[in-house]
Amino acid sequence: MPPVLLGAPTPLEVEPPAVLDEVTNLPLIICSKCKDLRIVAFTCKWTKNRGKRFFKCPRYNELEEKRCGFYMFQDKYKQYLKCNASLEYGRTVLEMDSVREVEGIEQVKVGLHDVRDEILKMKLEIVDLKNEERKMKSACVVLIVLLLVVVVGFALKYTICNADHLLQDYRLVQPRVE
Repeated sequence: MPPVLLGAPTPLEVEPPAVLDEVTNLPLIICSKCKDLRIVAFTCKWTKNRGKRFFKCPRYNELEEKRCGFYMFQDKYKQYLKCNASLEYGRTVLEMDSVREVEGIEQVKVGLHDVRDEILKMKLEIVDLKNEERKMKSACVVLIVLLLVVVVGFALKYTICNADHLLQDYRLVQPRVE
């Protein structure tokens, strides 16, 4: 037996974080028989079970008194988790759910940042459009003023020309006093 350090918890008191099988996403629990090693998962490469996933204790094939008999194929292991290791299975599911929630929150934060950037771009575009609108209004006012000047100029010229003609006509009609 290894020496025990004062104040250090015994190995059975320390529960390592949950680990999931990469293929099945099932939790790899601490062996219920040995109580100190985590179950490992493999894919069968021979016999009639070729391609099937199985779960076993790392001590399954050992000789001597440390030999462990924990060995199950995927369907049986899944059922075992639901029935016998429900606390570990539930904790693993909760941990994975919390990881997914954190990832979801991070995605929402990134999305929110993107939305804020889009809103800022739209606000800047609105400011640009308002400035452009002011310029167009100013140009229209200038054109209207120029048009009025031209119209008034023509009107005055016409009036002056008509006044000259009227005055000449009036002089022709009036007898000359000498």
